[in-house]
Amino acid sequence: MATKQFIGHGKKHTEFDIIDVVVAMEKATPFIYEYEGKHYLKFSVASRREASNYGATHAVYVRQPEQQPVVAEPAAEPRKGRRKKAGKA
Repeated sequence: MATKQFIGHGKKHTEFDIIDVVVAMEKATPFIYEYEGKHYLKFSVASRREASNYGATHAVYVRQPEQQPVVAEPAAEPRKGRRKKAGKA
């Protein structure tokens, strides 16, 4: 399961069905990725059960995998050695 990294907060607009979002760029920058020469940041906005002390009604976060994918190193070439004949030790 992915862990949530909170990068900001949001507040529901008082008159319209709009959520104003504030993102802390120093928290968000590590999650920016590149695709076809353009930079993107994918994040989620979720409503909070209760408003924060500062009036934030929504949380802004990115999902981070539990374990970062490990780049596999190329397998070593098998050593060519003498083969033992079957039945002999």
